[in-house]
Amino acid sequence: MNRDWLHVFVAGPGQGEGIAVALPGQGWLLVDGCSTAEGRFPLEEVLKRWGMGAGDGVEALVLTHPHEDHVEGIAELLETLTVKQVAVATGSTPGATLVASTQALRRGAAGGTTRNQLLAAKVIAAFEAIERWESTRPGGLLGLSDGQGLQVSTQVQVHARSPDAGGVSQFFQSPNLARRLRSGANHLSIVLEVCFGSLRLVLTGDLPYLDSKGGRAVPTGWDSVMQRHPQLGEHHGFKVPHHGSPEAMHPDWMKPGTVSPRAWLVTPYNSSGLPHLARMDGLPTLLQHQPEVLLTAPPVSKRLQADPGPGNQVRLVDLVARVANLKQGRSFLDGGTVIHPGSALEPLDPLWCIAFDSKGTVRGRWHGRAALAVSA
Repeated sequence: MNRDWLHVFVAGPGQGEGIAVALPGQGWLLVDGCSTAEGRFPLEEVLKRWGMGAGDGVEALVLTHPHEDHVEGIAELLETLTVKQVAVATGSTPGATLVASTQALRRGAAGGTTRNQLLAAKVIAAFEAIERWESTRPGGLLGLSDGQGLQVSTQVQVHARSPDAGGVSQFFQSPNLARRLRSGANHLSIVLEVCFGSLRLVLTGDLPYLDSKGGRAVPTGWDSVMQRHPQLGEHHGFKVPHHGSPEAMHPDWMKPGTVSPRAWLVTPYNSSGLPHLARMDGLPTLLQHQPEVLLTAPPVSKRLQADPGPGNQVRLVDLVARVANLKQGRSFLDGGTVIHPGSALEPLDPLWCIAFDSKGTVRGRWHGRAALAVSA
């Protein structure tokens, strides 16, 4: 791996996602976390394989929002790695906010369903791990909101572009914080703008544009973000928000810009069938604006995801027509790429890596066995 360049690793096994940015020279920026069906952590494996030892540490770990599918492995990473900073979407007192959130989740889960208790337990475990980490590193826990930056490298600038401070304050003043955390934490998602020379990389969490229930613009969502930061539309690399859901698609980040080519990366969310393959509000919409979309894995069960073999090039029309075969245990052929059901994914299977130089040029890319490059 040429460390003159910036490398972004995006992992998405079908529930949640984790991102690792290998900074030029040395150092890493980690964003969220996920796990395979076997409970293994892709980001941990990325650092084991591509990290360069003790001097190549984690400059910052960012939790974009407190949902169970984005906290997998956070506790384990904090226990096994040397992490200099942890950033979360809170106000000026992140430690107190985490404590209040943990207490609210415990109270909310106590009388809830077993499923809600299990989901809350994952977030609580991550929050408690962050609290333990911060107790030995006073001042290392940061609350991120629009305009604030992370010091990670002399060559790379990282700034939060969402959420706005007013939205954060209003969120944590909700009368039923536990319910708000379960149902609306996406509205709190941190959006990061990562710049290296002329390169602009946008990491988006699960930030929506529209309220899925009413179709109204979310006050803290993409309408607000793009009005404040229109430069985000002129990106070289873009992690598509919220698994490519229709509620996250905003015309200002999808419109053609002066940058070409661009890399768009999507992580699936299997239980919701995201991104939609056949409906026009899913991958077809993305492919109207981008000739190729990099999907970390097909949106099917982790235990049935594909091992496409060399190439990983798949046309959407064939993927749509035949992806049902994966669920029924049948292989299919698309051009020179064989798509067949896989066993439980290895940690590096649902992964894309893109290398950028300081001019924003893609200098290389690498994919895991389950990852697909989807074109129209």
